[in-house]
Amino acid sequence: MSIAAFTSEQLKDLGVTKATDLLSHVPNTSFKSFFGESQNPTFCFRSICLNVPYGDGIEPPVAMYTDEVYASSAFAQALQFFDVQRIEVLKGPQGTLYGRNATGGLVNVITNKPTDTLQGSISTEYGTFNNQQFDAVISGPLSEHVRGRLAAQTHRRDGYVHGQVDGVDANDIDTGALRGTLDIDLAQNLSLELAGNWFKVDQGAEAYALNGTVDPNTGKTCSMSQQMTGNCVGIYALTDDEGNLNVSANSLYGHFDPKHWLGADIPGNNGDTVRPRNDITSYGGHATLNWQLDGWKLTSISAYSGGYKNITEDLDGNIQYQYDDRLTAKADTYTQELRASGNWSGMDWILGGFFYDDTRHLTTNLFPTTYYNDHSKKDTRSYALYGNLDIPLAEKVKLILGSRYSWEDVDVNFARDGYYTDPTSDQHRHAFSGDYDGKAVLQWSPTDNVMTYASITSGHRSPNINSQSQYGTIDASSPIDALKPVKSEKLISYEVGSKADFFNHRLRFDASMFYYDFKDMQTSIYKTYTTDDGSTVGAGVLSNIDTVHVWGGEANVQALLMRGLTLNAGFGATQSKIETDEVDKDGNPLNGHELPFSNPTANGGLSYVTAIGDYGMIKARTDYTWMADHYFSMSNQVTEEGKAYGLWSANLGWISPTETYQVDVFGQNLANKKYFVYMQNLYDYTQQVVWGTPRTLGLRLTWNYR
Repeated sequence: MSIAAFTSEQLKDLGVTKATDLLSHVPNTSFKSFFGESQNPTFCFRSICLNVPYGDGIEPPVAMYTDEVYASSAFAQALQFFDVQRIEVLKGPQGTLYGRNATGGLVNVITNKPTDTLQGSISTEYGTFNNQQFDAVISGPLSEHVRGRLAAQTHRRDGYVHGQVDGVDANDIDTGALRGTLDIDLAQNLSLELAGNWFKVDQGAEAYALNGTVDPNTGKTCSMSQQMTGNCVGIYALTDDEGNLNVSANSLYGHFDPKHWLGADIPGNNGDTVRPRNDITSYGGHATLNWQLDGWKLTSISAYSGGYKNITEDLDGNIQYQYDDRLTAKADTYTQELRASGNWSGMDWILGGFFYDDTRHLTTNLFPTTYYNDHSKKDTRSYALYGNLDIPLAEKVKLILGSRYSWEDVDVNFARDGYYTDPTSDQHRHAFSGDYDGKAVLQWSPTDNVMTYASITSGHRSPNINSQSQYGTIDASSPIDALKPVKSEKLISYEVGSKADFFNHRLRFDASMFYYDFKDMQTSIYKTYTTDDGSTVGAGVLSNIDTVHVWGGEANVQALLMRGLTLNAGFGATQSKIETDEVDKDGNPLNGHELPFSNPTANGGLSYVTAIGDYGMIKARTDYTWMADHYFSMSNQVTEEGKAYGLWSANLGWISPTETYQVDVFGQNLANKKYFVYMQNLYDYTQQVVWGTPRTLGLRLTWNYR
């Protein structure tokens, strides 16, 4: 029931170009990205994230849909937003209609549809770091019964992290996207939508910095503030050749700043060198058939989505080739949904079925000395039946009931070779489950402007196998078997809330409180065991956490302060508690710890629109988003704790009297705040970090034809 919606114009004013930009404007949401923002950013709603470092074979707990088509791969959530009608952010388990593995919530993207008249637009922008973006749209009738729309975008930007070794800047952007849509009237009550899309990322990989975590003056662990300065030192600065402590030394593993990077090209397999790269291609299409019958409607959605990813990373963040890797993933997904909806005796109803067939080919290569060379194929097939019923109990009271039953079958075939491990081939793992989800929502609307609700919803994530793990043994009898299937993750959510309009819709307010009870949450956990020769072996493997409790609340307000001047503000707070016997990689118990991103967030903004006589319209907007201190992992160590930060943005625009022309000047992170988007305690005294984007400014010119 907790929903935030953004129109196309709002997204432009906020500077939102991709999913990760949007979340800072929604309370209790953020994004988590192992290895940086451009790799596998996944959404975090109310602390529910994908907590698996190498997760190309794992579906995230926060789902993403575009025009009712499910995006199953995590790397699809990095795609750009363009030519969008609106975006909806739904928090909490989506037990029925959007119920596939969506225990955290979903992002629902609705694109612009073909128009009855010829329309078009061209937009170009230029800004800091040679930022260049170009958008073009054309839409209109192709015949009496066919309408079409074509939208395209390119986006390029130089890197903002300077390479001190080879002079090449990192963290650049180079993307392109294309989408085409046809609306066809097959009959008076029968319509068909055909759509295809293509998206390409071809840019440098994220620049990692290995930040020291020890104060060189005291030998003690640095505070968060000290770590942000880059003046702490790491393990290689702390020891000499004989391993003796030397806190006064300097090395590549400390004394850095967010604008400089010590990484470099990586040795290839044939004696050549490889530039760290981030190459992603995504493509797909769907056919949606709507048949309006007497008193009810039949909808069929047939979709295919595919894509591949090839990433080469300088994980050690320096010119020493100690820890670098290549990851590839190829995904092919087919879905078919058939649903009927209508009204019977005053009750709105939905009945439907969903089929999902997904194949992933994954490789992981840890080099330069080929420690691991993994190859896997993962096949997932799922069927689901669902229903939803809105029952009016009284004039102002409504009961919403929903249910969904899912069957899932997962097969993994795996092979491994390499210097660090004995060759392993023809390994097979299998998982199967049948899971039920349900919801019950009671709504009471005492007036036309006030609605309150209470809900109980259950959700699940199907049993899984992490077929892209580069850690652990490949042995079904081992405690750290990297391919061990995990059980279904179960969740029961309790939520109450209210939405209200006051003063003739000049003031809008909504608030909610929630409590989640998780059983067998799926996450990566560092496990150890003692071998026959007495040595200790450890690895991070996909596992189930016994119990996790999550609770919190959020509130939003929107107020028209005066003609043309609007205030919006939001606040959210989330807490969590883990109950388990598991320990972190240093042997510290995880019991009582909190999930990553269990922290308060806030956002606020002012927008002003006014006419300037016969010269058109001026609009201005400024926004501030804030995130409190937060952990990046369940270990809850200061070496994996992000410091609170706030980001300030602004937009000033002019619109011509006929709305044909528009000029915008904008800026993001105007205070040039330093902050981390990723942090991991890589090994003793050293953390791997990625800095967030610094201050950027830009100019956008738009031409519209209507």
